[in-house]
Amino acid sequence: MAEQIIASIPDVRGAGKLSTVANLALDISKHEGAWPDGGQTMTLERADALHANHIATLAKIASDAVRVTDKMPVNFQNLVLAWLYFQTPKSCISSGRLRIRA
Repeated sequence: MAEQIIASIPDVRGAGKLSTVANLALDISKHEGAWPDGGQTMTLERADALHANHIATLAKIASDAVRVTDKMPVNFQNLVLAWLYFQTPKSCISSGRLRIRA
């Protein structure tokens, strides 16, 4: 219901239950080590590539939207990851490595 209300706002589209945030955490764990520690070793290039893949996924779902809602219930487990990831990757990376900010 909440997604329907939010998606009724112009320039917002509902995407249903996306597993991309959970898949991102699994991908980081597989290649860099368990999240969140594995995120500390991620390079800028890798963060940019993961970000580009997600943007491409969203473009397939709602290319005309400014914002897209995602109602996957378990995404709350990765809120910090989503917060970092959905910023411009360069804004959360210093010295070529991902930095978790409070």
